[in-house]
Amino acid sequence: MRRWAVFLTASFALFMAAIESSIIATALPTVSQELGAGLNWGSWVVTIYFLGQTVSLPVAGRITDRFGAKPVFLWAAGIFTLASLGCGLAPSLVTLILFRAIQAVAGGAFMPCVVRVLATTFEDESDRAIGLTTTVWTVGVMVGPLLGGAFLELGFWRGVFLINVPLGLIFLVFGFRLPRSGTVETSPVDVLGAGLFGMTMVAALLAINELGATAPSPVVLCTLCVLAVGGLTVFLRRAGRIRHSIIPMALLGQRPYRTINMTALVYGMGSVGFATLLPLLAESRFDMSALESGTLLTSRAVVMLVTSSVTSAILDRTGFRRPMALGFTLLAASLIISGLIPKNVDATLALSIASGLAGLGIGIAVPSFSSTGLSEAGSNISALTGLRGMFMTLGATFGVSVTTVLTAQSSDEGSSLAHAFVAAGLVTLALLWMVRRLPERPTRRPSDSDISPAQAAASAE
Repeated sequence: MRRWAVFLTASFALFMAAIESSIIATALPTVSQELGAGLNWGSWVVTIYFLGQTVSLPVAGRITDRFGAKPVFLWAAGIFTLASLGCGLAPSLVTLILFRAIQAVAGGAFMPCVVRVLATTFEDESDRAIGLTTTVWTVGVMVGPLLGGAFLELGFWRGVFLINVPLGLIFLVFGFRLPRSGTVETSPVDVLGAGLFGMTMVAALLAINELGATAPSPVVLCTLCVLAVGGLTVFLRRAGRIRHSIIPMALLGQRPYRTINMTALVYGMGSVGFATLLPLLAESRFDMSALESGTLLTSRAVVMLVTSSVTSAILDRTGFRRPMALGFTLLAASLIISGLIPKNVDATLALSIASGLAGLGIGIAVPSFSSTGLSEAGSNISALTGLRGMFMTLGATFGVSVTTVLTAQSSDEGSSLAHAFVAAGLVTLALLWMVRRLPERPTRRPSDSDISPAQAAASAE
């Protein structure tokens, strides 16, 4: 299979999964109303997708390393397509959330598979290929609300899920033609750890949701907090004792991986999480229609696609740090501007400009951030990618969850969202300090036989 065909197939998988992370954003008020739920519970349609990916990304990285990318890729594509059908036919909010969780687990498996396939196919040029496909993911996140708005204008919100069914079937055909990437380890997959981690995150999110209730129950809230803190403690102690934890502790605690993961956490909140909330800000604060609010992200997607292509081509000359510092600064400025736009003005132009500024920042920062640390990871490349993606979606999950709970409690949802955007922009500025601690340039990419997981961890010191 030609390299460009591999690249397009991999990009389409990421694009399809990314769209589903944000396509529901414009439809969230409608879905909540039609299925008889408040915004704090309706937002679980968004947060459960991020949470499912958070859990599945590191697991998928391990499974990919053990069984190879192609079979995992095909299974993920099939499950994603069936789960999308279930979402489109869901009769209740609980059913919809359940199928969204399954859809998210399958969608989260795409990223480690894609990285392994591209690393094998493109070899010395894999930094650029991986950088571009990660940008495709982000573009998908931006395009999603536009498609969601279009389906709402047609009066058919279920189409945001059903569109994946024919696309998924076509995609499976191309997936069978992907090259085999081989396996690099035979260690067992930590399914128990994945379940423990998932239950811990669910307990934490339910606790946040309970805080947003009209009359939160102290007993329920305390129980959920104990489960979250206790589950996290047990999970971390267990992960430190076993060799093949769902989260490789060597990649979690050693430099530069520790900084990479923390950067992904903050970036996920500011970029992915608040991109999902921008249409909600436009609808609740400025009374825009679903289609108008979704259109706001068009400028963001176009600018980002062009900018990321240029940035990926010149990474060898610029290094990693300068593009990330500039890009994250622009992203922070965009969030702050979005939150400071006066309520009593026609904000379409202002929000479009702020959205385009975010696209410029993300397009500059993402290619270099996506490639950071991969050349030092060796046989841990899929695990590192899964871990970085996990922290990114974790940031988005809690960013969306906390913001929607606070907004649901406010008498003025639009103003509360605006304040949240300003706060997110200020937090995003912390990335400038983190960038200084990241690797400046890629080194020679070791082959799978060059380095073991233990050596990869030791080399990060």
